[in-house]
Amino acid sequence: MTAAIPKYRVLLGDSRRIQSDHDALVALCHRFVPADYVIYRSSDFVDSTGYMRTVEDEIDFVLGSHAAAGVATTELARFVDDWGFEPYLKRDIRHLSGGWRKFLGLALFTAQRAEGKVYFDACRQLSDRLIRRLVQNVHAHNTRAAFFLDYDALLLGGLGLDDVWVTPTSLSSTQPIVTHAGDQEANYEPDQAYESAGD
Repeated sequence: MTAAIPKYRVLLGDSRRIQSDHDALVALCHRFVPADYVIYRSSDFVDSTGYMRTVEDEIDFVLGSHAAAGVATTELARFVDDWGFEPYLKRDIRHLSGGWRKFLGLALFTAQRAEGKVYFDACRQLSDRLIRRLVQNVHAHNTRAAFFLDYDALLLGGLGLDDVWVTPTSLSSTQPIVTHAGDQEANYEPDQAYESAGD
């Protein structure tokens, strides 16, 4: 059985940074847990690779690409079972809902070997059930740490993730104390939903 890996919910005072400040946020993750990170951005995978028609062909194609690159962690039958794609294998990818297309991309992204993974805006469009499945499956892919940065942090509540707060220079496992009214990050309250940055 694969040992659990650290998984973090990153809490920001200003959720717009998820869209505009990827590099700086990844650098903070790296400083908190040094590792080589691969980055999920929702626009990277939402519409699939575009090369394949069915879900099954897409999975086979991407897992084959992972194998060729030496980052494969699973084979098709195990992947389908772990992620729950059996009922969808013969479906045309274009006929999946936006949430299922996004989930397919997230699953294929997750199924690659990497020391660390950072997920930007992974949960938008996903049901609670799919979010839970994503978080549960992250541990299975030889990852040292995973960080989730989402516009609505409450979507990731109750899933066993450790909270870390963004400060001006680092991530902290202790909620920052407000030092002055202008400190946007320190003013974040963990029980507040992120403001939507708009769809």
